[in-house]
Amino acid sequence: MENTSVAPKNRTISFVDDEGRTITMPAPPAAAARDNIKKPPPVTNTVQDTNITHKIMTRDGTEKVVAVTLRDDSVQEIFERMPAVLTRFGSALVLGVLFLVLTAMAFIQYPDTISTVALIREAPVNATSPENLPQLETMLNAVEQNSETVYIPVPESPLLLGKLQLPYQELLLAYEAYQQSKARAELVITMRALANLEAAVLSQKSARPSVAFTAGTPFATLELPVAKTAGLALGQPVSLELAKYPFGQYGRLAGKVAAIQQPTNPETPYLITVALPEGLTTSNKFAIPYEEGLKATAAIITNRQSLLRKLSN
Repeated sequence: MENTSVAPKNRTISFVDDEGRTITMPAPPAAAARDNIKKPPPVTNTVQDTNITHKIMTRDGTEKVVAVTLRDDSVQEIFERMPAVLTRFGSALVLGVLFLVLTAMAFIQYPDTISTVALIREAPVNATSPENLPQLETMLNAVEQNSETVYIPVPESPLLLGKLQLPYQELLLAYEAYQQSKARAELVITMRALANLEAAVLSQKSARPSVAFTAGTPFATLELPVAKTAGLALGQPVSLELAKYPFGQYGRLAGKVAAIQQPTNPETPYLITVALPEGLTTSNKFAIPYEEGLKATAAIITNRQSLLRKLSN
């Protein structure tokens, strides 16, 4: 059987140009042939797809085209790629760190303190109190005074007051002169003598500890108003920073509340005696020499709470 298939002929088209010449050229393929032509692969998103160009003017007056890359696929892929460890254990790590922080806050203790000024003293060799000091205090509490007059209930029997005897006798002489003359000048002298005696009594009481110390033993005394005594109790630790010796270099003195003396008058402060178990040896192992009138800033630790509870209150 003969092969009747004939190879397709190449089609041509002819036309005459403006100069009268006949031009022959291949005709475009048929529609079926065009469909069989292999199409080029689609263009992928490359760096050039994210480039933009703009013109800038150079110094010599010419224009220059500059390409700016908005996004690089390779760099974007690095940023979007999440490490496998964070993908799998990120939430567990965050919860673990949060648990550790809360646990630490539950164990860290935050102290509540009462701060005031303290005076370092030494127990005297003769620590006996004046024999009639309670009667003197009763007299002072019963004094009635104003800007125009003063009344002092002087005891009938003489008082034995030791170092307080001299200011007491001065008050008696001034008050007797005032009662006889009722002069303004004598009133001023009496009021001044009364203030001197009250200051001497307060100094005498604060200089003598409410508990027994061996002669020459250092201790601290401090005064607290009634509003600051909430939570105060015996045995509470006290931290003392000496004014003359910076605590950053010398450290602090450690003490404990040894006695709390309540005042007879609500307007007068509490007298607190602080024992110093380590004496005048600081936390930095410095032995501080004793000086009369050595002052310190005292912080009485009344309570300790965890930082977590403190923040929740």
